[in-house]
Amino acid sequence: MKSLKAFQTDEFAEKLGLVGLFCFLFFAWLGTALAYTGLFLMLVTFIMGIPKNWQQLKHDPVIRLFMVFVVYLLFRTAWSVYEFPELTELHIHDGLEWLYLWLFIPVAWWLKQARQKIYLALLVFLLGFLLSVVWLNDWQACDVFVGSKRCGFGFQLILAALFLGTSLLGLLMYAPRLLGHKRFCWTWFLRLLTWLVIVLVVTYFLILTQTRTVWLGLALILPLLLLLRYRVALTDMLKGKRKTELVLGVLIIAIVSGVLLIKQSTFGDRVEQIKDDGLAIITLQFDKVDTSRGSLGLRLSMYQKGYDMWLQRPLFGWGVAGVNNEYFYTHVDHDLASMSHLHNTYSETLVRFGLVGGGILLALVGYVLVALKKSYRCHKIEKDHYYFLMASMALLAIWCFGDYQLFSLDWRIFCSAIFGIAYSFLIGQRQSSAS
Repeated sequence: MKSLKAFQTDEFAEKLGLVGLFCFLFFAWLGTALAYTGLFLMLVTFIMGIPKNWQQLKHDPVIRLFMVFVVYLLFRTAWSVYEFPELTELHIHDGLEWLYLWLFIPVAWWLKQARQKIYLALLVFLLGFLLSVVWLNDWQACDVFVGSKRCGFGFQLILAALFLGTSLLGLLMYAPRLLGHKRFCWTWFLRLLTWLVIVLVVTYFLILTQTRTVWLGLALILPLLLLLRYRVALTDMLKGKRKTELVLGVLIIAIVSGVLLIKQSTFGDRVEQIKDDGLAIITLQFDKVDTSRGSLGLRLSMYQKGYDMWLQRPLFGWGVAGVNNEYFYTHVDHDLASMSHLHNTYSETLVRFGLVGGGILLALVGYVLVALKKSYRCHKIEKDHYYFLMASMALLAIWCFGDYQLFSLDWRIFCSAIFGIAYSFLIGQRQSSAS
């Protein structure tokens, strides 16, 4: 009787945790109250289960890295408060913000290795994002069809580009699964039409963000990614097989190319703005870069300032609050007054936490990537899941060179979802082997 009650309790907690997870993913950008409700349910059920599941969790490398990071964060926050007491409130606030990055752990826990739930979670997350674009965007201010004005669709421009770029990666990687196996019936054609429309809209909106960092990232990632993901199908097409798929592929490429040609002036204008500075950087003639204006020039000056600040304290950094605040403007370096942040996630992390804190976070990312690759080689992860997750993290890594958005709730939600889904495969494997 006790075992039956325990089973029912565990089953109820799992259902409640999943309800909270999907509520959080769907309403993350649509409704704050509902999103926080889902987050609360997900966290409470996860925390309540820690004592029972501790034997599994305590051996997990990610959990161990989390505990090491918490200890280091407490140490570095206390040191920062002692050294710069004027910034006590900011140190504590920023320290909590860094803890929010680890919300991917409960996301992964509730997804575990239930692959159908992982696919459903991605669909829910994508649907919630697309609905938020429709709901949050000021369509009167954003002249989508004829204007050349940049549009963020209710988000910060560079975040909108990251989310749209990742959505495009998902639509391309999961195309066979989204279209279904029963081909050439009316439901298949309906799915194909819906998929194609969404791909075109996401691509068009991505162009309208006019965010060169994401454009560059996709240009580097997509060709190799599509070749790896569909190499078997491409080989069959070259041999004269799958003629229908070949015709559809050519048609899709032609339509997408048409969209790109329509907005080619947008590409040209954005590239023209950085052409001179870009050539100077590529040829290592940094003295010819105009650091007083222009995106590349300003970023180059910020990177140099971040590098100089890090060199002064390479091991432990300047503290949790960083250097872009009024105290540092006044007492340390007046040049920092022109920067709200260093526009580079890696530079910002090293300046705040030094090599020690940066090394912990690098170890986390490295472990997840290496473990995913090993799992894929052992056929424990489907091809579409693997390539989407690796491509998404590659795009995020490139994006981090151009901006820093730790304190943006939207960015933290995105990271929690992507890393949570990736880590869910690893948690599931450990639980399976333990049981």
